Amino acid sequence: MVRTAALGTLAAYVLVWSWLRIERVGTESRDVLVWALLVGVVPALVRRRRLRFAAAALAAPVAVWQALGTARPSAAWHRFSDGFLSYYDVGLPFHPLGQPLMHGLLLLAVFGFTLAVSLAVAEERAVLAAGLLVAGAAWPATLMPGPNAVSRGALILASALAILAALSSTVRLQHAAVAAALVIAGAVAIAGVPAIAKGAFLSWEKWDPYTKPDVPVSVSYVWDTNYLALNWPKKRTTVFTVQAPSTSRYWRAVTLDEFNGDSWIRFTHSILEAPTADPLAPDRARDPAHQVEARITVKALDDQHLIGASVPVRFETDLPYVMYQETGTATAPLGIPRNTTYTAWSFAARPTLQALVRSRPDYGPLLEPYLVAQSRYTTPPLPPFAEPGRDATMAVLFKENSSLAHYRALYDTARRKVGNTTSPYAAAVAIENWFRTSGAFTYDQTPPDSTEPPLVDFVTRTHSGYCQHFAGAMALMLRYLGIPARVAAGFTSGKYDGNKREWIVTDHDAHTWVEVWFKGYGWLPFDPTPGRGTLDGSYSSASISFNPNLVTAALALVRDPGEIKLEQGTSGRGNPADRNAGGRDVPGDIAAARRAAGGSLVRLLLLVALGLTAAIGLVKLGVRKSRFLTRDPRRVAAACRRELGDFLADQRVAVPESATAAELGELLEREAGLDASRFVDAVDAARFGPPARAADASRVARVELRELVRELRQRLSAWERFRGLVSLRSLGLT
Repeated sequence: MVRTAALGTLAAYVLVWSWLRIERVGTESRDVLVWALLVGVVPALVRRRRLRFAAAALAAPVAVWQALGTARPSAAWHRFSDGFLSYYDVGLPFHPLGQPLMHGLLLLAVFGFTLAVSLAVAEERAVLAAGLLVAGAAWPATLMPGPNAVSRGALILASALAILAALSSTVRLQHAAVAAALVIAGAVAIAGVPAIAKGAFLSWEKWDPYTKPDVPVSVSYVWDTNYLALNWPKKRTTVFTVQAPSTSRYWRAVTLDEFNGDSWIRFTHSILEAPTADPLAPDRARDPAHQVEARITVKALDDQHLIGASVPVRFETDLPYVMYQETGTATAPLGIPRNTTYTAWSFAARPTLQALVRSRPDYGPLLEPYLVAQSRYTTPPLPPFAEPGRDATMAVLFKENSSLAHYRALYDTARRKVGNTTSPYAAAVAIENWFRTSGAFTYDQTPPDSTEPPLVDFVTRTHSGYCQHFAGAMALMLRYLGIPARVAAGFTSGKYDGNKREWIVTDHDAHTWVEVWFKGYGWLPFDPTPGRGTLDGSYSSASISFNPNLVTAALALVRDPGEIKLEQGTSGRGNPADRNAGGRDVPGDIAAARRAAGGSLVRLLLLVALGLTAAIGLVKLGVRKSRFLTRDPRRVAAACRRELGDFLADQRVAVPESATAAELGELLEREAGLDASRFVDAVDAARFGPPARAADASRVARVELRELVRELRQRLSAWERFRGLVSLRSLGLT
């Protein structure tokens, strides 16, 4: 019984560790491990075989209920099959909140393999138990390859060999297990030698003897909206690669500018033979200094659209015939052959949160086509956002226009979600965040049939759909609120290869999202679909650096009644700055006294804030320096690991205190696209390698730490760097 408990616990730990890495955030591994022990190990501890399998039969429905939320066979099978298909549809790592069926299937895999391994151990079937552990723990690596593959594979195989050795009844098999363990240790040591081309034979997650070029595939069904079930191929096909910075941006192919009363379609913009500037783009978009260069190589994409990052501005290509639209869309009617390479320059605005919060709904005539809820030939332009008397005007429009009446529920829902804010940005991010994080919506490529207009049914009843539902509903809701919006179609960022410095994009990355227009910045991307990708701008809840508390604090400034009164009362008598909340004139000397008192208080608060900032910075500096006041290379390596973890924690990235260097490296690869393998190898060599090499490895670890931190800081805005400076998370106080 003790042996079964020990080996079963080892298997549960390895399985939990292997499977949870394909989730992007935060499932508590401790909770999953406890359930794995309860439903996977405890039944195997029963001594008598018949009772043991009876206990396993009783534990199985409990495991299904805990993982899938139901124990009814028909419902469980439906959720299992939908979750299984989602693994071929949703990019990894996925967000468990947005993909509950995928999360449930992950838990079921952990519970099922733990129970199977534990029963094999109890039956003393050494080879079967070891094989089940290898199969169950290596499976997630085939779904999402990543850095440190050798270390992960070594741990899995070492655990399997431990089971073999513990269950073997012959000395010969025990010796064989020990010898195999030595071979694995040697392979790991060799993998750390720079002269070895380990990528050629140690990439165990991606072995594939079949190297025939992929047949070009089309993903036009993503932007040819119909809201029917999607049947994506199980095989992922790399459709193009992009040499571009490692910042996560979406690759846009086309915009869907018009809603025809049922679905979003491409707008009939003028077709031009040469690129032209978008009249809705800001002046900075035309400045090459503010443009992002991306070099796209087509691998297996059967489509006529040229791809660009974020909002494409211009293209450089040798294709014989290319047609352009002022929106940045470019097409090659004669097709784009395999291995064609072209360059796209795009404008990627990086507005501050405060600037977006204060952006006013100042829309000119050029934006009228984007303020039409349905076809501009059948419905009139809607009044701009926050216009006085807008609710009454909308009530009349819904009453007099039958084609709009079907969407009244969509408008009412949007009004409830945005409240009385006068900030277009507040409205946009509130609706985006509601779709992504409320938990009310589920990503599903086979949504239920609609009894009403699909988008209305999606928002009000089914709450189940894929990116076309999420993006289409958000864009339409914003238009009903009087905010210019449209649907953008293309691909999420894909996977970044740090060695080649390029993005690898597959057909499963095809996606639609929302673009919202803001004065001074043009079209900004938002993504309401949960679990599909991450945007760069921290203003969007689809960004890993999004902080809802900062948004709330910034919005509180513009919601101040006095400030709103000042903005609305500028046409009254006297200086609007000298009016109180009731609108009465304030005598000049009293107003001056109030301004002087307010100025003194502001200066005092600024001094206090600066003092606190300096104190926090000095404390952190002292803690950091004290860690490295040692000549022990193993302690230096531990300090490097702790230093990187603290930096990420201060940027609000969830980092367990017990995180290893390898886990930190995986986190950087997954969330920031950074290759931290050299840092991880150096830390591990300093901590666990031969003493003769430990000192050199610790010095390499410090150099690699500085490079990683420098690269991370370059990607942060000034505000994000300041926030990290004053954060107390690394001190364990928050």
